Amino acid sequence: MSLTCAGIGSPIVAYLGPIASYSQQAALQAFGEDVWQLKPVDTIQDIFVEVQSQCATWGVVPLENSANGAVDLTLNGLADYNRSYVNIQVGGDTYVPVNHYLLGHDSPTVPSATSQSSKAQELPIDSFQHIQKVYSHPQALGQCSKFLDKYLKNAQRLEVSSTSKAAAIVSNDTTGKVAAISSELASKAFKLDVLAKSIQDQDDNTTRFLIISRNDTLPAKSPTQFNADCQCSGGRKTYKGFLSFTVSRESSRALTQGLSAFADSDISIIGIHSRPGRVLPFQYIYLVEFEVRNSGNGDRRIGALMERIGSVTQDHRWLGGWQACHESTGDSH
Repeated sequence: MSLTCAGIGSPIVAYLGPIASYSQQAALQAFGEDVWQLKPVDTIQDIFVEVQSQCATWGVVPLENSANGAVDLTLNGLADYNRSYVNIQVGGDTYVPVNHYLLGHDSPTVPSATSQSSKAQELPIDSFQHIQKVYSHPQALGQCSKFLDKYLKNAQRLEVSSTSKAAAIVSNDTTGKVAAISSELASKAFKLDVLAKSIQDQDDNTTRFLIISRNDTLPAKSPTQFNADCQCSGGRKTYKGFLSFTVSRESSRALTQGLSAFADSDISIIGIHSRPGRVLPFQYIYLVEFEVRNSGNGDRRIGALMERIGSVTQDHRWLGGWQACHESTGDSH
């Protein structure tokens, strides 16, 4: 897929649209809008294409959700079966808490959440009996099932493509009889009233996003240098990285040897994903995220890892890395 990129003054950050999505919130959190132009695109694949084609300097892609697991379309982009994104690397991550809000138009007889307690559990049981329809993404509807069963059990639940789309639909209906499950950002973007805050079943629902960019030295068999300017407050530096590899199906120990290379190099594996390689049946591309703590000699350890990986796998690829902070009381996101 080829793109013609218009010359624009501000550097561009591509994210999964539409506007007011949690992906936009992640882009705002990581970049802001003072210097960067945030560009919504239609699919996760489009983000990879925008960055590879240099139509965007950075991309923000969802990697995993604490309740729903990994995002396959992002893993497919990193696995890059067709070598379409050979210059793309991962350069960071950001975490966005998923707080679902009930949005709509205030009923004259029912006060909004701005004038009462923010905790949905404290609302009168008949607060939303006038609402007949609730729109949202299927996952959001599922993640708010307890609230819906308690306060909106008679309302029709209608699935749409995104929480942002739900807010857009409700913004065009001023009867007060419809509502959307969406974000606080959407309430501002579509000028909707917040009827109830934080209505999700679990308070620890979080989505992790990766920051991707183009590195014209890739594909590489060795990592770039550490970012020595990374600052950590109250903790010590660690280094996170991604790489991928494939192994021969003819060797019964090939995968074990590939994973053992991390322990042999004193490097911790913190995540493993596999995607079909699409070359041979049942041969997989393994995507491994790792962490190097006490990273003063991290370059040497990662160099040893890449050398070892190269000797025991069929193919391997460095997918980028970044400095992070490890707090003494736990991992810092």
